[in-house]
Amino acid sequence: MKLFYGVLLLFLPCFVNGQQSKDQNFDARLLEIFDTTYLTRLASEQPVVLRRLEYYLDHAYYITEDAKINRANYPIVKIENVENFNIMKLERTQQLHRHPKKEISYQIEGTNKVLVYLSAEDFTAAFNKREKKERPKYD
Repeated sequence: MKLFYGVLLLFLPCFVNGQQSKDQNFDARLLEIFDTTYLTRLASEQPVVLRRLEYYLDHAYYITEDAKINRANYPIVKIENVENFNIMKLERTQQLHRHPKKEISYQIEGTNKVLVYLSAEDFTAAFNKREKKERPKYD
């Protein structure tokens, strides 16, 4: 019996480290929004949904500069670092929304830059096109 517990204690750190390294594969921005249990379940049960969330982080929008911007027409969004932010976190904290059929623009506070959301339709088309090219053979 002591041998069993000795072997168990010997291999326990391997199991813990294996789980930690698996968690580290998730994009840190997703971990700000979702718990590890949910992301792990998605990875095993619905990998396409996880890939879509990962793709969303960088491809659901684009940022453009517009010196002639009519700032009065766009709602304002506050982004501290335009080069590094979490779009999902912004959606939760500042109530940003996408439209099913058309792009939606937001003026980035204190800049001449605009955050432009792709329509849900265009985002889905871009994701599906990427999936067709890069989809793993086995999910």
